[in-house]
Amino acid sequence: MSPIRIAIIQEKPVFYDLEKCLDKAICLIEEAAQKGAQLIVFGESWLAGYPAFLDHCGEIGRWDNEPMKKLFGRMFLNSVEVGSETTDILAAAAKKYKITLIIGINERCATPSGTLFNSILTFNEKGELANHHRKL
Repeated sequence: MSPIRIAIIQEKPVFYDLEKCLDKAICLIEEAAQKGAQLIVFGESWLAGYPAFLDHCGEIGRWDNEPMKKLFGRMFLNSVEVGSETTDILAAAAKKYKITLIIGINERCATPSGTLFNSILTFNEKGELANHHRKL
């Protein structure tokens, strides 16, 4: 068995801007693939960022917290629906470069529930969605 070249992407995302973040991801995928990566891995919630600073905000869990409502709205609008044009673009990149791609996303459910999940998508070298894992 020959070794696999792995690229672990440690670039920051374009926070809360799905279009620009996706563009950046495609550029990073292309760069890693051109350097011989066969498996390219992005971190949790990379597309399009997660507000880790919330761990240090005391009143953030209150339902009537206006700043949190605005942030959640921005995250919601810049999240990914599985089976959308965004996932089609990621699948096409995996197929084009014949790589396995693992990327963490903020996933928006297609149902009207408004739920966001931290999800991980795995695309194989054929551009197929091989795994879709939602973190509970």
